[in-house]
Amino acid sequence: MTIFNTIFLEVKQYCYEAGMEPDEDCFKTIAERANIPIEQLDFFLNTLQDIGIIKYSWEDKSIYMTSFGKKQERLLT
Repeated sequence: MTIFNTIFLEVKQYCYEAGMEPDEDCFKTIAERANIPIEQLDFFLNTLQDIGIIKYSWEDKSIYMTSFGKKQERLLT
């Protein structure tokens, strides 16, 4: 599985667990679960956002799955 799939699945799991209330540490939690440094997370999240799977904001400390992302089981590799 690629790192993009790993991060996607961690974001999806996090969003499922958090519901509509992501906490302040959402990015730290996702980075830890995906086993990557938080400094690298932005690159992967930007890519996932660019392809329409997620929406996120560092300023608002929020992350959620788009309707398209919710339908995906994994990313094409």
